[in-house]
Amino acid sequence: MGSSIYQDTSQASEDPFGLEDLVGSLSGDALHNGDNNAEDVAYKINLVDQELAVLRTEWDSIFETLKQSAKTAQQLEDICIDADSSIAMEKNKWLANCTAF
Repeated sequence: MGSSIYQDTSQASEDPFGLEDLVGSLSGDALHNGDNNAEDVAYKINLVDQELAVLRTEWDSIFETLKQSAKTAQQLEDICIDADSSIAMEKNKWLANCTAF
């Protein structure tokens, strides 16, 4: 089944590169293997897509937690500002009361 690298000159005009012999030497398994490679690539793409979906879900959850944390931090800052203002106002009232005597 194997062919020599060197061809008879009478064959050269018919099949100069020996392609017919090469195609004939390919087994059905070798041709089918290309399908397996495509299936493998498609399978790997599917796995990557699934992993990406999981990561997106996790990221969305983390991002929502961070947004809620930022909102909570802003609320705490507002509470502290209000508390400082109330403390200052009560301090001034107390000092005004002390000097009234």
